[in-house]
Amino acid sequence: MNTMINLLNDKVHFIIITAAAVKCVYNLFPENDLRLFCKMLIIAFTNLGLKDFLGKMIPKLTNNQFILRQLVYRPGTTESGLPSGHCMVIFSVIPPLMEIYQPYVIMLMIMYGIFIGYDRVRKEKHTYAQVIIGALVGWGTGLIMFN
Repeated sequence: MNTMINLLNDKVHFIIITAAAVKCVYNLFPENDLRLFCKMLIIAFTNLGLKDFLGKMIPKLTNNQFILRQLVYRPGTTESGLPSGHCMVIFSVIPPLMEIYQPYVIMLMIMYGIFIGYDRVRKEKHTYAQVIIGALVGWGTGLIMFN
């Protein structure tokens, strides 16, 4: 039962993040529905591509187990968790929102993103390095895609 609640909780967070991201960014670009959809798809595929690429490339470059456990692998597995997709999505929508929303709204979004990152680490889905890198890559992707 606890596992099912955790799984549902993870999915609810991701649904909230994605719905909020699409709605907020849609407010910026209401005439460009298809472009917005394509940009969000590019962000999602960037995350999946980076996980696959980095999950294969970094282990080829180093056998240092500390680096691999902290940077590449999800806790307790050899599955790539770099970068955190949850953090990447939430932080990718913050840069364009800074143009239209008050600073306190942006701070709430950043605090929610930090909460999501902490929650992912607490549930042992990611390491701190993976959520920080996910946030940074998301921020950079948002700057590139929406400006």
